[in-house]
Amino acid sequence: MKLLKIAYHRNGISGLDFDGAIVRDGKNRKMLVVRFSKQADKGAGAVLCAALDLDLLGKEEIGFAVNSWRGDEYANFLDPLIAEWEAGKFEDDPRFSPKVVPQKIQSASQGVNNGK
Repeated sequence: MKLLKIAYHRNGISGLDFDGAIVRDGKNRKMLVVRFSKQADKGAGAVLCAALDLDLLGKEEIGFAVNSWRGDEYANFLDPLIAEWEAGKFEDDPRFSPKVVPQKIQSASQGVNNGK
Protein backbone atom coordinates (compact mmCIF):
# COMPACT_ATOMS: atom_id res chain seq x y z
CA MET A 1 0.00 0.00 0.00
CA LYS A 2 1.02 3.59 -0.58
CA LEU A 3 -0.25 6.67 1.22
CA LEU A 4 -1.25 9.44 -1.19
CA LYS A 5 -2.82 11.94 1.23
CA ILE A 6 -4.12 12.15 4.80
CA ALA A 7 -6.01 14.76 6.82
CA TYR A 8 -7.41 14.99 10.34
CA HIS A 9 -11.15 15.65 10.83
CA ARG A 10 -12.65 16.61 14.15
CA ASN A 11 -16.17 15.42 13.13
CA GLY A 12 -18.19 18.28 14.58
CA ILE A 13 -18.29 19.11 18.26
CA SER A 14 -19.51 15.78 19.58
CA GLY A 15 -18.55 13.09 17.07
CA LEU A 16 -15.49 10.86 17.12
CA ASP A 17 -12.53 12.49 15.43
CA PHE A 18 -10.92 10.59 12.57
CA ASP A 19 -8.20 10.66 9.96
CA GLY A 20 -9.26 10.51 6.33
CA ALA A 21 -6.72 9.09 3.91
CA ILE A 22 -6.38 8.29 0.24
CA VAL A 23 -4.38 5.12 -0.24
CA ARG A 24 -3.35 3.16 -3.31
CA ASP A 25 -3.67 -0.46 -2.31
CA GLY A 26 -1.90 -3.61 -3.51
CA LYS A 27 -4.49 -4.11 -6.26
CA ASN A 28 -3.85 -0.56 -7.56
CA ARG A 29 -7.22 0.69 -6.31
CA LYS A 30 -7.41 4.24 -5.03
CA MET A 31 -9.19 3.97 -1.69
CA LEU A 32 -10.77 6.43 0.71
CA VAL A 33 -9.94 5.23 4.21
CA VAL A 34 -11.62 6.63 7.33
CA ARG A 35 -9.68 5.67 10.47
CA PHE A 36 -11.15 6.45 13.85
CA SER A 37 -8.74 6.50 16.80
CA LYS A 38 -7.25 3.33 18.22
CA GLN A 39 -8.62 4.48 21.58
CA ALA A 40 -12.13 4.27 20.12
CA ASP A 41 -11.35 0.70 18.98
CA LYS A 42 -11.05 -0.32 22.63
CA GLY A 43 -14.46 1.04 23.55
CA ALA A 44 -16.10 -0.55 20.51
CA GLY A 45 -14.29 -3.87 20.77
CA ALA A 46 -13.52 -3.66 17.05
CA VAL A 47 -11.25 -1.88 14.59
CA LEU A 48 -13.05 1.32 13.59
CA CYS A 49 -11.86 1.81 10.04
CA ALA A 50 -13.78 1.98 6.77
CA ALA A 51 -12.34 1.67 3.27
CA LEU A 52 -14.17 2.56 0.06
CA ASP A 53 -13.00 2.40 -3.56
CA LEU A 54 -12.97 5.97 -4.92
CA ASP A 55 -13.74 4.88 -8.50
CA LEU A 56 -16.87 3.10 -7.27
CA LEU A 57 -17.80 6.11 -5.11
CA GLY A 58 -17.56 8.26 -8.23
CA LYS A 59 -20.30 6.03 -9.69
CA GLU A 60 -22.26 6.45 -6.43
CA GLU A 61 -21.80 2.76 -5.65
CA ILE A 62 -21.89 2.24 -1.89
CA GLY A 63 -23.45 -1.23 -1.73
CA PHE A 64 -22.31 -3.90 0.69
CA ALA A 65 -20.23 -6.62 -1.00
CA VAL A 66 -19.70 -4.25 -3.94
CA ASN A 67 -17.80 -1.38 -2.32
CA SER A 68 -16.89 -2.87 1.05
CA TRP A 69 -13.36 -3.78 2.05
CA ARG A 70 -11.53 -5.00 5.14
CA GLY A 71 -10.91 -1.87 7.18
CA ASP A 72 -8.60 -3.73 9.56
CA GLU A 73 -6.08 -4.25 6.74
CA TYR A 74 -6.01 -0.54 5.99
CA ALA A 75 -5.83 0.30 9.71
CA ASN A 76 -2.77 -1.92 10.08
CA PHE A 77 -1.11 0.08 7.30
CA LEU A 78 -2.19 3.52 8.56
CA ASP A 79 -1.74 3.18 12.32
CA PRO A 80 2.09 3.36 12.36
CA LEU A 81 2.02 6.33 9.95
CA ILE A 82 -0.55 8.14 12.08
CA ALA A 83 1.57 7.60 15.22
CA GLU A 84 4.63 9.07 13.47
CA TRP A 85 2.51 11.93 12.12
CA GLU A 86 1.26 12.75 15.61
CA ALA A 87 4.89 12.75 16.79
CA GLY A 88 5.69 15.43 14.17
CA LYS A 89 7.69 13.28 11.76
CA PHE A 90 6.01 14.45 8.55
CA GLU A 91 5.85 18.23 9.04
CA ASP A 92 7.35 18.99 5.61
CA ASP A 93 5.62 16.17 3.70
CA PRO A 94 2.82 17.60 1.50
CA ARG A 95 0.84 14.34 1.75
CA PHE A 96 0.14 15.14 5.41
CA SER A 97 -2.18 18.02 6.31
CA PRO A 98 -1.23 19.81 9.53
CA LYS A 99 -2.17 17.50 12.39
CA VAL A 100 -4.41 19.17 14.94
CA VAL A 101 -4.20 17.26 18.19
CA PRO A 102 -7.69 16.63 19.64
CA GLN A 103 -6.64 17.84 23.12
CA LYS A 104 -5.75 21.24 21.67
CA ILE A 105 -9.18 21.50 20.05
CA GLN A 106 -10.90 20.49 23.27
CA SER A 107 -8.93 23.07 25.27
CA ALA A 108 -9.68 25.80 22.74
CA SER A 109 -13.41 25.02 22.70
CA GLN A 110 -13.55 24.99 26.50
CA GLY A 111 -11.98 28.44 26.53
CA VAL A 112 -14.63 29.72 24.14
CA ASN A 113 -17.44 28.17 26.17
CA ASN A 114 -16.08 29.73 29.36
CA GLY A 115 -15.91 33.17 27.77
CA LYS A 116 -12.11 33.32 27.91
